[in-house]
Formats: sequence, C-alpha cells, structure tokens
Amino acid sequence: MKLTWTFYPKFEKAITLQVSYLPRIDKTGAWGFLHVESNQAWVSWDCFKCFDRGDVKAKKDAFQRLVKVISPEVFVKELDSMSDL
Repeated sequence: MKLTWTFYPKFEKAITLQVSYLPRIDKTGAWGFLHVESNQAWVSWDCFKCFDRGDVKAKKDAFQRLVKVISPEVFVKELDSMSDL
C-alpha cells in the first residue's frame, strides 16, 4: 500500500513524501526507512497507520523516527541483514 504526504517546512518549498508499507519491515521490529533524495519512505504497518490516519503531530513524529538510508540498494541490504537475525 502506498500514500503521499505533503508537508510545508517553514521558509522552504513543500515536500511530498511517498510512503510505502512493506510487510517485511514488520518482521524486523524497525519503524521505517527514508531515502531523502527521492523523498521515498518504506515503513512498518504501525508507521503507515500514523501517516494514513494520524493528525499532523503524529505524522511529524512518525517522520522523525524514520532511519535515513544512503540509497535504495543500501536499504535492501539493511533490510535483508535485519531479516537474518
């Protein structure tokens, strides 16, 4: 499942974040991952619910908990290594 969230930082242009729920993340205990350059986030179900149903504060809190990754390829490697535990 996917959704988009547009937020408006002070004195900056609007940012639209693409949020994708990945069931594999639920098995790792992680909250979610963020690739800043592409504005793409891959998240657990609990995090996805915050972006989908939460108020602005809940969405900001969810965003702050995301772990930044250098590239989508690095994200896949991190997720695979977490799944091996």
